[in-house]
Amino acid sequence: MFRFEHPAFLFGLCILPLLGLIHFLVLQKKKKELARIGNASLLLNDNSTINKLNKRKIVFFTLGIFFVLISLANPQMGTKSEVVKTNGFDVFLALDISKSMMAADIPPSRLDRLKRLSEELIRSLTGNRIGLIVFAGNAYLQTPLTTDYRALLLFLQTLSPDIVSNQGTNFSSAISVALRYFSYKKANGKALIILSDGENHEPGLEDAARQAAQKGISAFTIGIGTTEGAKIPDYSSGFNSFKTDENGNPVISKLEEENLQTIARITRGNYYALSMDQSSTLNSLLSDLNRFEKTGLETRVYSEYRSFYQLFLAIACFFLLFEFLLSYKKMSLLLVLALFSTSVFSQIDHKDLREGDRLYRQKETVAAEEAYRKALEKKASPKAWYNLGNAVYNQGRFEESANNYQQSIDKLNPSGQKANAYYNLGNALFQKGNFKGSIDAYKQALRIKPGDQETQHNLSVALKKQQQKEQQQQQQENKQKQDQQKQDQNQDQKNSNPNKNQQEQGENTQRKLSKEEAEALLNIMDEEEKKVQSKLRQAGKTNSQVKKDW
Repeated sequence: MFRFEHPAFLFGLCILPLLGLIHFLVLQKKKKELARIGNASLLLNDNSTINKLNKRKIVFFTLGIFFVLISLANPQMGTKSEVVKTNGFDVFLALDISKSMMAADIPPSRLDRLKRLSEELIRSLTGNRIGLIVFAGNAYLQTPLTTDYRALLLFLQTLSPDIVSNQGTNFSSAISVALRYFSYKKANGKALIILSDGENHEPGLEDAARQAAQKGISAFTIGIGTTEGAKIPDYSSGFNSFKTDENGNPVISKLEEENLQTIARITRGNYYALSMDQSSTLNSLLSDLNRFEKTGLETRVYSEYRSFYQLFLAIACFFLLFEFLLSYKKMSLLLVLALFSTSVFSQIDHKDLREGDRLYRQKETVAAEEAYRKALEKKASPKAWYNLGNAVYNQGRFEESANNYQQSIDKLNPSGQKANAYYNLGNALFQKGNFKGSIDAYKQALRIKPGDQETQHNLSVALKKQQQKEQQQQQQENKQKQDQQKQDQNQDQKNSNPNKNQQEQGENTQRKLSKEEAEALLNIMDEEEKKVQSKLRQAGKTNSQVKKDW
């Protein structure tokens, strides 16, 4: 899979035609100036070498800028795909982009507030499949159900009433599109979130809502606007112009809650009025969505991408260098040698790091560790510290790996890679038994990369372990206190009974007397037994065996 990591830089390509136009205008100006002196064609022929040189410089410079912009966009190729399994549900966001959404009764405008709320919804619903539907007079599927949240956020930025030719508001069409593209193979939850000002210009709203309810779809509607309403801007007629009716009066668009409430009621959903405090509306909606049944969702995504910006950057440097050298031929050799030596030293610095990565992928962690340490001796880069931490971690040396991750974190700017470093640091501290430290590391990772499910899961496990550890410590402290209290009580009793030793001695004496008495009693019992045996023999008993129960 091919992609640009930073596609915004591609818009810079628009300046290249502008550079060509500027070059053309400059040449025309020179021709006019030469024409004043004499025959322009003869003068240009005399200066043909200079003209060719200038043209080459322009070509090289333009190509250099072209490849610089491609390099900044960072072309990448997916090298490893994996199936991501999550527990979630399907949700479509149906977004009203009719012209009435340009009204500014909720500043800066209803459409701007719709975009902001939609962005927060997408970020809060990570782990679920989300799709976008846009509607006005008709409804269209903007993106199917997906977990590519970056693409969803990118589409949100392009929303405007101009992308829909048929204006108006048609709720039944939006619900029909959702019915068509929901997946019914799995019995997971299905939610339709409609963001609109509630105006409806087409029939069939209730029938469409009943069909959605029969399919198990719950609709949650969010009203954007005020009941007082506002004028609808009409930028086609001027910046300060507003839409008017057939009598020339400004059209006032108001929030019509009844239509949105009807859809929510029929589909067993809920209606929310967007207030100035957007977070309260969002929290209420998310609370209702938590009751949805979640099932396993599988999505194939590319987990590893290989960047090719270095190739395009090298080509850009080649063209820009030659553009520069065309004017300074005497410095050409020196500059080429300087750039070559810099490139060679850079390759040497990265050789050990690349070798370590190769060995690590082959699970030769000891050899990879040696390569990373060599790379660090030449240049202490965050990547080398990070990869060394991974190699050491896989060998079970968690204390050392935690130190390596911390070194990487100290040198990284806030980014996804820094969040990963905090995540690994949390794992290493967790393995050491430092649950409190791992909790702090996981929290730092979530501040940089909110919604990461692996980090959230590990954080919950670490919190439970820390709670169990604190409970055990509390129990040990309570036991020690109880033992100490018992010792104090025994000591108090000894101090309060000074004659206790004398009593114990008296009891021992009594025990000795009772032993002597017992011996005397045993002798008497033996004499009595002999008498009984003598009487039995005299009575002529035939069974001489006597059974005794113990």
